[in-house]
Amino acid sequence: MDNRINKVLIVEGSKIASNQIQSILEKNNFESEVVLEEKDVLTKVFDYGPDLILMDVTPGSDLTGIQLARSIMEKQDVPVIYMTALSGKLSIDNTKLARPYGFLSKPFGDDELINSIDFALKMNGLEKELNENYMGLKTTLDSINDSIIIIDGSNEVVYMNPTAEEMTGHRFSSALKKNIMEILDVRSIDKKPIVLPFTHNDEKGESILPEGIIMNERMRSYKHFGDGRVIPIYDKEIEVKRRVVLFRDISDRVEKVNMERELNQKMQSLLAEENEKNRVKQSQDLHDGIAQVLNVIKFRLESKDDANKDDELVSMIDTAIRDLTSISEEILPSILLKFNLETCIESLCNQMSIQGDIDIQLTTKHLPAELGNTKKIHIYRIVQEGLLNAISHASCKRIEVQLYGYSDFIRMTIEDDGKGFEMNGNYQLDELRNGIRNMTARAENLGGTLSIESNEKYGTVITGQIPYQ
Repeated sequence: MDNRINKVLIVEGSKIASNQIQSILEKNNFESEVVLEEKDVLTKVFDYGPDLILMDVTPGSDLTGIQLARSIMEKQDVPVIYMTALSGKLSIDNTKLARPYGFLSKPFGDDELINSIDFALKMNGLEKELNENYMGLKTTLDSINDSIIIIDGSNEVVYMNPTAEEMTGHRFSSALKKNIMEILDVRSIDKKPIVLPFTHNDEKGESILPEGIIMNERMRSYKHFGDGRVIPIYDKEIEVKRRVVLFRDISDRVEKVNMERELNQKMQSLLAEENEKNRVKQSQDLHDGIAQVLNVIKFRLESKDDANKDDELVSMIDTAIRDLTSISEEILPSILLKFNLETCIESLCNQMSIQGDIDIQLTTKHLPAELGNTKKIHIYRIVQEGLLNAISHASCKRIEVQLYGYSDFIRMTIEDDGKGFEMNGNYQLDELRNGIRNMTARAENLGGTLSIESNEKYGTVITGQIPYQ
């Protein structure tokens, strides 16, 4: 007990009993005042400002003393010790409803009274200190921009800060004592449920939360979360007593990344489209320009009489014309400008089957008769790159190509029976790696997707999906 004199308010209807209590308190360096009538109690409490109240509980009067204690504690944090002439269970059980700091059964001795007061004052002081610490910690946690949820050993929520409330759409008042999985509806980016590591009671170390989305039922929306981790709080026996679940809203970050990716795809698409336009121009220039000139020269040479004809020169010009035609076709096959996708792919498969001396089986269904040149060229190039990779690197005997048209997209599959490669390993050839990158970029430029499954024993399967729009 500190050096300050504590003030005690005695609520006792008996003047004799109150005088005896005052005498004991005075001898033990306590200041005290007495209230004999219940109607004066509340006014005296606020005027006097006691550190502790000794409250007489009078049986048979509707427990007026307990009701007064409740009224006092609703407005001021003052510890109350109840005094009663009866130690019956009914009286004590009812006083517990008003948070007593002790009970004194009359008659009581001096030491019993002083010890009860000292204990009550110390307990009240500790409670105030704990409450101040709690409020300080709560204020700190409430002000943090990251979401914080604290759960007990049964995964039940014991605290949520306002940021977590906003993220989950649940108020702390309604989430209290609920299992965290009832309020934390987390899913992967493709909206599949995620099993969180801290839901297993045998997880005792700090764990990392995978990035994903949190469904907000109240807002009927979702937010991206990341940078999440679960930190255990241990008791003295090094058992997990509570866990602190931390995560933050990364929706802005995800949106920025998506915008950058979309912008990059648009730029790549524009570049690819521009490259294809250049290919068309280059092919036409070779065909309509240099090749035509060589054809004119050849015609004039062939028109000369035998004495002046240079057969060797004519042969060289023939070779040059064939080479130019071949280069022109490599830059942009003329078939792409004249025929539909199905015909172009069929021609490609036949050509590469002959060149690679390999069995290539093509299956097409419901492909659109009309398709923009850009999409047609990109799909053609993806299939061409896939076939070239299989022929050059897979040592395969058979390749199956499938192109199916659906209501709003084209699905393609290129499958070989070659040796394949490990997807997580380092590719042996830069050419193979670049080919895969080029196919993926072309699919993404068209707003589609491309996936590759490969195994050294079972070959490679390339699957692409390209939307019409």
